[in-house]
Amino acid sequence: RNFDNSLYHGVLAGDELRTSDGQVVVTLSADTSVAAHTWDFTRVYQGDVDNVAWMTDIEIDAEGRPVIAFSVQKDRDPLDIRYGYARWDGQRWRARQIAYAGERLYENEADYSGLATLDPQDTRVLYISSNADPVHGGPLISATDDRRHYELFRGVTEDGGETCEGEPLT
Repeated sequence: RNFDNSLYHGVLAGDELRTSDGQVVVTLSADTSVAAHTWDFTRVYQGDVDNVAWMTDIEIDAEGRPVIAFSVQKDRDPLDIRYGYARWDGQRWRARQIAYAGERLYENEADYSGLATLDPQDTRVLYISSNADPVHGGPLISATDDRRHYELFRGVTEDGGETCEGEPLT
């Protein structure tokens, strides 16, 4: 919570830590002399003071490439969190906003969203929890009590996150 988080990806292959494209960052050893930093790996999403990212899920797609679901708190506003979808195309990461996540879950945790997860059998499918309309961002208000509430949604992207069609589950 004290940093403007970006997202990075790396791979453990045997005794080596590698970047997304397979370049060796460091070979592991039995002592503590090996040093690798987060920024030595492949950047998936560049965070900053107005875009604080948190990874929520990672899966491998049908082609054997990683796909990541993540959240981003926008403009230092804990009432405006968005979901992102990133996929490795074999050469670089392609990350895009895919839905509105709504507000923070807790007063003291401004970056915590309701979360997003990928279907491990089909990474084109994701499930999100949001108290905002996933497409437009407006609050989800219950007709029963006139209060904002969280709902679960299922989304499908056929174009790597460029667009997403969704439906409410609850």
